[in-house]
Amino acid sequence: MVSGKRIALAPIEMRILRFLFEKQGQISTREQLIEGVWPDPHAVESRTVDVHIGRLRRAFAGLRNLRIRTAYGAGYALDTTIVLPMS
Repeated sequence: MVSGKRIALAPIEMRILRFLFEKQGQISTREQLIEGVWPDPHAVESRTVDVHIGRLRRAFAGLRNLRIRTAYGAGYALDTTIVLPMS
């Protein structure tokens, strides 16, 4: 639960979120996300990241204290005041 809202994420989306939390505020490129998150990075296209980021944004819609920011031409960054358990 985040801010009283139950959030259901696919395993890959949870790994993306953890990756972004570890680099909170820093821009991560699609390539960095693929290398750091997917078990077989060679089987993933860069636009696949965009699909999962979109799902994460929809899952957290309405939460003002968590935002996945797009750095156009560069990648994504997580801006948040939420602290999630990483176990």
